[in-house]
Amino acid sequence: MNRMRFAVVMASGFVVVLALSVAFGCNAAKTPEENVLTLIGKASGMFGCQGCNPDEGEGEGEGESEGEQSEGEGEPAEDEGEGEPTEGEAPEGEGEDEGEGEQSEGEGEPPIEGEPEGEPDHSGDLVVMLPGDVPLALMHIPAGTFLMGRYSGEQDSYDWEDPQHSVTISEGFYLGKYEVTKRQWQAVAGTTPWSGQSYVLDDLDSPAVYVSWNDAQSFITALNTHITSTGQGAATFRLPTEAEWEYACRAGTTTRFYWGDDPSYTLISDYAWWYGNTGWASEEYAHVVGLKLPNAFGLYDMSGNVWEWCEDDWHGNYTGAPTNGSAWVDSPRGSYRLLRGGSWDNSGGYCRSASRVHGYPVSAYSVSGFRVARTP
Repeated sequence: MNRMRFAVVMASGFVVVLALSVAFGCNAAKTPEENVLTLIGKASGMFGCQGCNPDEGEGEGEGESEGEQSEGEGEPAEDEGEGEPTEGEAPEGEGEDEGEGEQSEGEGEPPIEGEPEGEPDHSGDLVVMLPGDVPLALMHIPAGTFLMGRYSGEQDSYDWEDPQHSVTISEGFYLGKYEVTKRQWQAVAGTTPWSGQSYVLDDLDSPAVYVSWNDAQSFITALNTHITSTGQGAATFRLPTEAEWEYACRAGTTTRFYWGDDPSYTLISDYAWWYGNTGWASEEYAHVVGLKLPNAFGLYDMSGNVWEWCEDDWHGNYTGAPTNGSAWVDSPRGSYRLLRGGSWDNSGGYCRSASRVHGYPVSAYSVSGFRVARTP
């Protein structure tokens, strides 16, 4: 059976992945050159495996206990245990203004008009008001203990999700009911980094995209300033840690997804925006938040729609990871940051609860966004 091949091209400091040949049921081991890729451009969800064809069951590529990769998009390099770029490679966006949210695709293309998709419900366990009376809803996530990482023999999983380990979240916290939307981003930051970019839905209730990790941190700084100046509590908004994110995503489950193992990807479209109901439907963009079914904690779109930035630095596996739910941060900070959850442009396996990839903190994409956490 043919295997997917990717060429890695350096262009303006960015890594671009070009699919050169395609066949369903990939999972070929990659060459060192192919392993250079760290994250996500617009070049894969439709190609190959992990249940991306809604008319076909998964079947192929099950039980990837050895962590063999099946697609170039969103795949960390297996040999980059500490997340360092390959020698001689310029980090994405190096030398550019980090506040602008570097673009890696489709500059200058108009946003997609699309059809109105409805408005999300802004009720929650905690609701704060942003400038212009824009609500931001959060759900309370209770304290607890869970198993983090893939289970043994998990279908379409990877070895950088090992070892599975117990983590205890000793104090509850709040997490955004939805991914931060364009409306909320504009209310706080006053900018539109997605403007003029490709693969963007022109709807203010869809996720804010083309925002980097650095941009998300700037948003949170501005949000905390607004919260304190308007008497809405302490400045305790932040990005979630990777452990908090997975704990909140699983919501007490131990299966591949928070709705079950779904081995043939027959239920995923009820819960997530993924390539099976976006690319195959010619709706190649992040959709309005809250249109799919939530998990048991009342969180929406934890699987699919956009990859979500976490606070942590990237590590190639969980050996030595904190067991108390805190962020795993190096000193000095590592070269990469964590993203979780999969996106509209990914096949189903990348939307699993244990799925994780990494990207440069200056990089911004049509498939990445974030949600905020708050310490009580």
